[in-house]
Amino acid sequence: MSEKRDPTRARLRELDALLLVLRSEVNKLPLLTAPRSAARMERNRARLLRGELPEPPPTIGPVPNLREAFRALERARALSWGTPFESLLAARFDELELELGMLEVVGQPKRLRPLSRRRWGSEPTTSEGVCIGTFATTVLAQVDPQPEPPALPAREAGGGRSVERIVRELAASAGLPVEVCVHPQLLSKAAAGERTVYLADVRFGTREGLRLAVHEVFGHLVSAANARLQPHAPLQIGTARSFEDQEGLAVWLEERAGVLDGGRMRTLAARYVAAQTFFDGASFGETARVLHRRHGLRAEDALVTAERVHRGGGIARDAVYLPAYLRVRDALGSARATIHELQRGRASLEALPELARLEEEGWVVPAFYRPSLALSLGATGLGTSLETSPPSLVTSLQRPEAT
Repeated sequence: MSEKRDPTRARLRELDALLLVLRSEVNKLPLLTAPRSAARMERNRARLLRGELPEPPPTIGPVPNLREAFRALERARALSWGTPFESLLAARFDELELELGMLEVVGQPKRLRPLSRRRWGSEPTTSEGVCIGTFATTVLAQVDPQPEPPALPAREAGGGRSVERIVRELAASAGLPVEVCVHPQLLSKAAAGERTVYLADVRFGTREGLRLAVHEVFGHLVSAANARLQPHAPLQIGTARSFEDQEGLAVWLEERAGVLDGGRMRTLAARYVAAQTFFDGASFGETARVLHRRHGLRAEDALVTAERVHRGGGIARDAVYLPAYLRVRDALGSARATIHELQRGRASLEALPELARLEEEGWVVPAFYRPSLALSLGATGLGTSLETSPPSLVTSLQRPEAT
């Protein structure tokens, strides 16, 4: 049928194109980060150990010339009205407006803070009534960091084990194309693009290396690949709260792989606590000092966590990891959702009923990539027999009577 005879088809084609433009714009948010500086880190470490406030990293931004992006957003809203995706996209458009607003004030903490709180702040309790703030501080007070020696290099060299090799093997087992980029200035130890896994140029613990590979490949790359196979673009830009729930799903996959250990739980808890200090008005230095002096993080770990939360002046996306993990864990454990439903693309838990309707009508297709975690991990030679933090760790902290 021609587009002249089917105006909905023509509108959806234009809508898809605009959604991909908007995705490209808002994906700039986590990239507005000053390069990591070993000299600055050492100065700040010394200041923190002396009880002084560390100096903030330089900020980058704001992003210029966003007028066209806002116009694209308004055009996309209008195009979505009356289409099958109207209900699915309505709340996501509100998020996109906030994210574009954040790009306008990156580098200005006072203006960025209320927008970050609105975008990344979450409910203070889980569905079971557990206070997330109390949960986070309990983790930091009671959970052993379980350190491990840095045994794995990032880069593959000479056929030996490396995080790059693990990433490539997991991606191959899932049938996914992958590029691996080792980047010396990466603020986090790993990150994922559409088809690329980025690794920091450092050495990793064995458990840590597998965990990062599981998180990025089986979490983010699988969902991204399934989104690209959808007939239309909404699951490429993601539904409302999809960033949160996709991170929660990736952490849950770490647990299923047996590598969600005490150190990782402490990291998630520290990010949540750090983000709350920022939302409450703390500076970079004050956040680092709270983590170090009140919650016992090593100076280096406190500084890295504070840098993540305060990057760009306080994007603070790190607030969502712990609440989203607990939310997704509960939904999957109670069979209110399945991993394959969440990995149709960049989907959130709350979007699943609408996605089921759209799938029945043929506007959305099921997940194509459905890798088996057990088989894929076995193919790496590492298996799933690493020392792990048992599932009872989370349960016991939420329900003391279960310990």
